[in-house]
Amino acid sequence: MPNLANGRATSASRVNVGVYDWEAFANAQIETEMIERSFCPSCDEASTNTVHASADYTLRRCTKCDLVFADPMLGGDSSYYQAHLVYANRTALDIQHERAHLDSRRCACMLELTKGGARTLDIGCGCGAFVAFARDEGRESYGIDFNDQHIRLGKTVFNLKDSLMIGDILSMPQEWSEFDLVTMFEVIEHLPNPEEVISQVYRRLRKGGYLAISCPNEARWQPMGRIFVDYPPHHLTRWTPDCLRGFLERNSFEHVRTEIDASLRDVLWTAYANRRARRKSTAPSPTNAATRLRDCKWALDGILRKLCLPFDAILRGAHVGTMGMRVVVRKV
Repeated sequence: MPNLANGRATSASRVNVGVYDWEAFANAQIETEMIERSFCPSCDEASTNTVHASADYTLRRCTKCDLVFADPMLGGDSSYYQAHLVYANRTALDIQHERAHLDSRRCACMLELTKGGARTLDIGCGCGAFVAFARDEGRESYGIDFNDQHIRLGKTVFNLKDSLMIGDILSMPQEWSEFDLVTMFEVIEHLPNPEEVISQVYRRLRKGGYLAISCPNEARWQPMGRIFVDYPPHHLTRWTPDCLRGFLERNSFEHVRTEIDASLRDVLWTAYANRRARRKSTAPSPTNAATRLRDCKWALDGILRKLCLPFDAILRGAHVGTMGMRVVVRKV
């Protein structure tokens, strides 16, 4: 679940939260406090090329760092995300499954970069599944997200009463600082003010502490098209590996490594997600049938990942990136 800072949008006429492409959003009537900018939010370059223009916003590509960004930077507020089909109607069983099936790459990153007793912060933590994992591995773990429904659920299910907070990094208490590791998984692309947030992260880290960011790779192979959420008001920026690394280095971080996924499963999942989004415009209410289907999907996903391994090796050998990437940097 993303954690947004200032500049959120408040819709008077609700944007269809399950839109497949940007046209439905572009035609909606919006009243919002927005950040209007024609200069790049990564490097402040004024020279941009128009990628797409509609009635309410323009997608621009920076000619210097290659970032694609929305103009205006109009992001959804907490009510938008609470109603979105990706996040709505989460149950205790849902997040227990999420905890049991955490991304192994994220878990490995945390275990590699920290030791027992380290302080960790997960920004945009959703219901706190990763926070619970870090705690169970002996870390002093915290999480923050502006979706109050998810935070309350996570506090109850994972017994994280004092470890989860409703809000964003700009409103965190001062004692939430001196972290050894801050994680931002699928967050930066939602932010209307990435530089302000990253500056706050830098201040909250101890010297030598790490920041790990994951987000969609704009330079990826997209044979099935773009994932349906990769448009405003959901995603406001699109980052390439070099663009994200340069942005973080300009904000005083030292680059440690960049990892780019090569996964046929992710390509197939994009096609599935887009097909599913076309068929529904709102988040469904949980049913017994949906619960059984979800259990089967976890098992089928594991099988699919294994079946795709030989193809993944081919993609890596050909240096073909797919959906995800992770960048790790250090405060010096």
